[in-house]
Amino acid sequence: MTPAFVLSESELHINATAARHVVRIQGARLLYSLKAFSTIEYLHAYVDGFSASSLFEARLARQTADATGLLQYTCPLLREEEVGEVIELCDRVSLNSLSQFD
Repeated sequence: MTPAFVLSESELHINATAARHVVRIQGARLLYSLKAFSTIEYLHAYVDGFSASSLFEARLARQTADATGLLQYTCPLLREEEVGEVIELCDRVSLNSLSQFD
């Protein structure tokens, strides 16, 4: 037997709609973490953008989601060779320390 991750689309819709409503009332933005790839195509209609923690996730978000959606990159280690492409793909980059910024 192979493990599987099974989702209820109707429950996902209810929860995503509720989250979007609360976020709008508060004047915030709702970002979806790309760790759960299985729902990215469905949830992009409910969120303002995505939070990526790798260059692969950032590429996936730009390919899958609306190109105008917010894309935030948060990663404890940003590789020097990836900086250029991350900056091109992402609207925001969050760093953990000033030394990482340097």
